[in-house]
Amino acid sequence: MSKDLSSNSSSSYRDTVFPKIQDALLEKFVSLTGVDLRMNEKQKKAFFRAYWDLVEQEPTLEEMDVAFTSYVAHFDHIPSPFAFAKHFNRFRSGMLPNKKGSSLKKLEEQQKELKLQQWIKEMEDKDV
Repeated sequence: MSKDLSSNSSSSYRDTVFPKIQDALLEKFVSLTGVDLRMNEKQKKAFFRAYWDLVEQEPTLEEMDVAFTSYVAHFDHIPSPFAFAKHFNRFRSGMLPNKKGSSLKKLEEQQKELKLQQWIKEMEDKDV
């Protein structure tokens, strides 16, 4: 399933940026996802489908690094090519969604910190 870059491309990214970074983008995608390119045709087809899905999101090499770091920090594992392409937009900014259960934990920690600060203020007021 190869795609022709010139077909249906209204994006200046595909016309200007992509041709310049095409090889580096593929190398980065392979290295970030830990893929061995010695694979059968079915695996290659799936890999390149994920690659072209990523290209459609117009990534830069820097955004891929940030997205990879964010993905690993959130999911605690190296992404598959499919997962990286699927979640790229979610992680390209580096802003992480909270891990499951961490929102409640964060709220509890904020409450404890607030109570501690109030107690410290009360103790300081008593001393003055």
